[in-house]
Amino acid sequence: MTPGRAGDYVFTQEALDQLMTQLMEGSGQHTTRPASQETRDALPRHTVSAASELRTRDCAVCKDGFDVGQKTVALPCSHSFHDECILPWLELNGTCPVCRTPVRSDAADAPAQPPPRPGAGSGGGPPSPRSPRSPRSAGHNPSQTMPGGLGSRWE
Repeated sequence: MTPGRAGDYVFTQEALDQLMTQLMEGSGQHTTRPASQETRDALPRHTVSAASELRTRDCAVCKDGFDVGQKTVALPCSHSFHDECILPWLELNGTCPVCRTPVRSDAADAPAQPPPRPGAGSGGGPPSPRSPRSPRSAGHNPSQTMPGGLGSRWE
C-alpha cells in the first residue's frame, strides 16, 4: 500500500496533464502582491564603499558585482541588490527574489490568507509522525538510501 492519501498521487497521464495545467496557470492562492510604494521607499539604501562587504558579492538579479559608489537596497531578509535591479522587481513581486521572504511594512502589503484545504485540520499542531516535515520520525528507516548511494534520503 502506498503511504499518504489517494488524492496525493497521479496515476494516469490525463491526471498528470490536468495537474500540470493547474500548476502552470496558477490557482491565484499563492501569487504575491507587489510591494507598496510605501514599503519600497522605506527599505534601507546604502552606497557601496571601498571597505563594503558587498564588494565580494554579486547582485542576484543581474549577477554583476557591486562597485564602489553604486546604490544598493537591503531587504528585511538581509539580501542586498542594486537599486535599479530590485525596485522594478518589487513593483511586480512583494518577495525577495532569492529566498521569497515577503517584503512588507504594513498590513496593506500582506497577502490574503488562502482558505484551508479540506481535511487539512487546524494545521497548528506538530507534524504527524509520517509527515514529510518530520523526516526523523518513527517511520523513517536510516538504512534507506537514495538511488546512486547518495546517503540517507532525508539528509
